Amino acid sequence: MSPVDCGAGARSVVFVAVARASDQAVLARFADKPTSAVDSNRCEAALAELLQRAARLPAYPGWTGCAAASGDDGVHVHALADARALCVVAVAVRRGYPERLVRSLLQDLAEKVRATES
Repeated sequence: MSPVDCGAGARSVVFVAVARASDQAVLARFADKPTSAVDSNRCEAALAELLQRAARLPAYPGWTGCAAASGDDGVHVHALADARALCVVAVAVRRGYPERLVRSLLQDLAEKVRATES
């Protein structure tokens, strides 16, 4: 079982995004191909909610948030502000994906984004 697969063969990570914290602009996004347009739109809406929360605070280094991508499949969008709170990385995962793996995935993604922007 790979880190992105559930035991039943369905993909656990269905959506990945990187956004700028200052103006909530989504810089990059990826939705798994089997993800329906409706599910993708739900993930986008949950991401927008998280970015609005991050902007209101404003987000600080290491800030995290989670929002349900409403639906009965248990998809939640998790977000993390990078070490300088310039970018927010987000992943949408299905129910049952371990929290420690979500955190690790977000940290790895934030580090890769940071390395790319340097």
